Amino acid sequence: MSTPGEKLKARFARRFDATSIDGDLLVHVAEQLSFIDTSCAAYDLGNRAEAKRLATTVRVLAHDSEVATSLLSRMSMRDEMPWADGSIPGQIAPIRERQSAGHRQAASVLTIAHASLGLNEDMKLIGWAPAFEEFPVGQHHVPFKYWWESSRMWDVHGTEVSRRLIVHWLANKDGGAHVDVLPAEYEAIARLGSMGLPWSDAAGGLKREHSPIRAAMRQIAEEVRVSVREALALT
Repeated sequence: MSTPGEKLKARFARRFDATSIDGDLLVHVAEQLSFIDTSCAAYDLGNRAEAKRLATTVRVLAHDSEVATSLLSRMSMRDEMPWADGSIPGQIAPIRERQSAGHRQAASVLTIAHASLGLNEDMKLIGWAPAFEEFPVGQHHVPFKYWWESSRMWDVHGTEVSRRLIVHWLANKDGGAHVDVLPAEYEAIARLGSMGLPWSDAAGGLKREHSPIRAAMRQIAEEVRVSVREALALT
């Protein structure tokens, strides 16, 4: 029996004709994918600020607003194509169960945490990484609205964060395309440690970067480039 993701891919393949797309739009898509590739490579070499540029590129490709239409929507693709959901499998239901029981526990299914136990068995977070480092992207596909708007990160204050919100915060508030007053929810996650674990360097000193936001953006970018290349049969 076909999975929902397989049915989604088959339906898109039946309906979509890439030869009917305006050539200029295809050039723009290729350029945006190139931007993502370049920023992903820089991020992977240690330039974590590239997460902001990734957010801006994803916004161009996929975010519709009252005053702008995304590139993929202009191509009549965004809401029809299957989107690779690389969320850590099997984690959403337990998170929802704990929330229903009244527990506010920080969690992210877009990232993995690298942690170590100190001499006093206190947990020290030493790094965040995108989930695809352990769970390959492209094995599970979902519709765009679900992919874009479903909560994938939760902090200790009960804030629920979607991919759309991560892209919005980084691109529109924190310097990707615009600098503005940071929302309190974003500041809590990005700067004030509301994801629940302390971040330390190798010597045990506290570091400012103790948020999974940038690693989550790297995960989102990976899902986007896999999804678009699959949809357009690009290599």
